[in-house]
Amino acid sequence: MKSFHFSALTVPASPWVLASVFAASGFVVAQEPSSGPGLLKPTEVPPAQVGAQAPQTSSVALPSPSAFRTEDSLVIENPALDAEVVDLGQVLKEVDDRVRLDVWINTSMGYDSNTLLRSNKEVGSWVTWSSVGVSLDVGDESAMGLYYGVDLLGSVFQYDSRTADGGRNNTEPMLNSYMGLRGAKTNVRVSSMFRANQGNVVDYSDTQREQRRAQSRDFNITVSGQRQLAHGYMTGSYTIDNRNFAQGTGLNDSEGLLTDFAWFYRPGFAPKTELGFGVRAGQFNTANNLDQSYLQPSLRTNYTFSRKTQVFSRVGYDFRNFEGPQSIGSTGAFVYELGSRWSPTAKSALQLSVYKDFSPSIVSGFENFNRAGVRGSFNYGLPWWALQLRLEGSYEHADYFSTLQNMVSTRADDYWLFGSSVSRAFPITRFFEGNVTTFYYYTTNDSTNQVNRFQDHFTGVRLGVTY
Repeated sequence: MKSFHFSALTVPASPWVLASVFAASGFVVAQEPSSGPGLLKPTEVPPAQVGAQAPQTSSVALPSPSAFRTEDSLVIENPALDAEVVDLGQVLKEVDDRVRLDVWINTSMGYDSNTLLRSNKEVGSWVTWSSVGVSLDVGDESAMGLYYGVDLLGSVFQYDSRTADGGRNNTEPMLNSYMGLRGAKTNVRVSSMFRANQGNVVDYSDTQREQRRAQSRDFNITVSGQRQLAHGYMTGSYTIDNRNFAQGTGLNDSEGLLTDFAWFYRPGFAPKTELGFGVRAGQFNTANNLDQSYLQPSLRTNYTFSRKTQVFSRVGYDFRNFEGPQSIGSTGAFVYELGSRWSPTAKSALQLSVYKDFSPSIVSGFENFNRAGVRGSFNYGLPWWALQLRLEGSYEHADYFSTLQNMVSTRADDYWLFGSSVSRAFPITRFFEGNVTTFYYYTTNDSTNQVNRFQDHFTGVRLGVTY
């Protein structure tokens, strides 16, 4: 990673530490990105996965102090600056990174046993893909002031036969951006994502059970805010999420308008406990289904045993109304999410959660599904050669129901995912760092609907270079 330091102005960090950890859902366990075949930029991989190297300092001849001054910099009056030689690493440690520019390249190759996720006539293929990314971040979200950034990623895929690629476009761009402003007690943030998804799914951690390998244009934008209170905090967010599938896929375009608001209180007799009440509301407009709105009040709790162990819960009831002639009208169901995160050492982390909710289907017409499942991940720094091990798995059961009167759905799915990877980071030059990862993923969906059954094995290796 190559970083550029422009400002020497150090801003005190906001005292709002806990509020920055809890997202709009109440408490969100930090998600470890997959070290498998994903398209994530290397800077998103935590030190426990890439084998963080200790910072190196160097002594260099320092030019005039005025060379470090910019319009927004703080002039450092330090006699050491007039010395012939100083510790540049110590100088940079005393100031904030205000501008960071990262460039990375990944090249991967793997074998996919079922590139089209078919229930029969499976087509296997060797798949190669290369990704080039540029990331620009300005400011620091943990400090007061303005911060913003943008990520641009482009990937090119190649299959060993036309049958295996299924006529999909082999070029896939993605653009992420964000902007925020943090004050002493308030943080406001706007983020957006656009992806020309060509159905070349290689990041299995980001694959949902109904997400088929079909071309679509995906876009979302989220406005969120956090406010510190005397004995707690409030969070809120509003999201517009769109997914438009290409013609011929047979899948349902969808638009979701999602709102979440939560208030948490820290009682004086239990400083490690946060008791909260939240409300989720919004609507789904899905092709080949009825428009539906929902209201979901919930009780939420967060408990921090220590810096190494956190537990959270959200239990509520989903009131849902279906619009249109011959609709089933209104219905409801209990929903919940319970989870924990445990980091016994700096090199290991275990996450586990169980959940239940329901959603419109993007595969079936005039159907929703109730789903319940469990998911978990484990990261561990192996004692040999700075290797990083990652294991992850999930199980989900879904029962479908018709949104029309006098119609019955008999579909039920059982979805399993297992993934594993071993990675290692290594220095190449002063400004270049390499990484190598081997991975294996297995997914299967056992459905009462024959068309929606599939299983898939995917294994390979990825080489990456970061500047």
